[in-house]
Amino acid sequence: MNFIDIIVAVVTAVGSGTVAWITAKNNSTAQKEGIYADHTEKLFDKLDATIDERDELKEQVSQLKIQVSELTKIVERLKEEMGEK
Repeated sequence: MNFIDIIVAVVTAVGSGTVAWITAKNNSTAQKEGIYADHTEKLFDKLDATIDERDELKEQVSQLKIQVSELTKIVERLKEEMGEK
């Protein structure tokens, strides 16, 4: 074997190894994406449920703030009445 044959063999081996590595990496990525895609719908459903629950709780907080404000006014009025007697 002469020097050029050795260089051709090394370049071919390195090139083949690189192509095999890239192919394996891409297949691995595609498999992971498939796994994520299988769970995406469930995750979006959970997200929607969580957002709906958050919105309901925000409404409850708003209503409770109004009640606290009204009760605070009643307490202040009763304090004034107690001070007058």
